Amino acid sequence: IIFILPRPANSLRPYPLETKTADLDNYVKAVVDGVFESEGAKTVKLNDRWIQELQAQKRYTLPDGKEQPHIELEIKRIERGGQYT
Repeated sequence: IIFILPRPANSLRPYPLETKTADLDNYVKAVVDGVFESEGAKTVKLNDRWIQELQAQKRYTLPDGKEQPHIELEIKRIERGGQYT
């Protein structure tokens, strides 16, 4: 999960250090809860306890101003011995 946050005016830092941004774990929890509480996830009985690996990062939008704040999320199934678990 990558959280791309709005860049403050006059900031050249690529990553937020200010206390105004939420903690990374709070961002992650919001996304994980949103995915696993969705109707689709409930229909196929997905459970967030099945998460085995998680990588997360938060950064500012690019300094050129051409990037909009957004969230990038990639979900992969675990494959073991040619079968999905």
